[in-house]
Amino acid sequence: MVLPVSLLSLVSFLFVALSKSSFKTFDTNVSSWAISIQTSMFTPIAVMIDFAFSTPALLATTLLIAGFLFYKNYWKYSALLMGAMLGEALIVATIKISTQSIRPFDELTYERGFSFPSGHTAGSVVFWGLITYFAWKYWKSSKARISSSVLSILATSIVGFDRIYLNVHWFSDVLGGYLLGIFWLTFSILMFPYLERSMMWNQIAVRRGHRASGESLGGAAEKRFR
Repeated sequence: MVLPVSLLSLVSFLFVALSKSSFKTFDTNVSSWAISIQTSMFTPIAVMIDFAFSTPALLATTLLIAGFLFYKNYWKYSALLMGAMLGEALIVATIKISTQSIRPFDELTYERGFSFPSGHTAGSVVFWGLITYFAWKYWKSSKARISSSVLSILATSIVGFDRIYLNVHWFSDVLGGYLLGIFWLTFSILMFPYLERSMMWNQIAVRRGHRASGESLGGAAEKRFR
């Protein structure tokens, strides 16, 4: 079912991107609602969430986890996580420059750059989605698998709401971020078997090279001994 989800999310994202102007009234209404619920008690928490799930913070966390996975000899998953997150950041930056969508004016925190799509949201979907994917690959317990899925859904939902609460993104930006994140997550998972196969053949080639080198050295030593 990964392929249909990937295609559907891509088509839906393109629809939102191409028809973003039709969301203007709804975006404005949601932005006004966000301003009405802002409180001095919750705003500092929202700012902390904003920092924790920013692109630099997510990439730094990704680097640490990818390094740990590589150290534990899970190099395929390390490469998948690092590649997917770097790819997501590059795609989001490219689309932002292409669309040049303006952010809301009454934001609670200053954000540089353009608005569509939400990089925080897309990055969170890819990051937490891959963490859940790894959990489902290695944890046999149904309770652990469900817990990881619930945690991922909760985390990505909080990030999306946080972007709207801080009024740094329109609703359509967050929706676009979710759809783009789902597409890139599923696409990365679909490409993973090819990555595994490629790395496996590279590893076999290296081993064969070492073996051939060892055999030639052994033959030379045997000649010299004779």
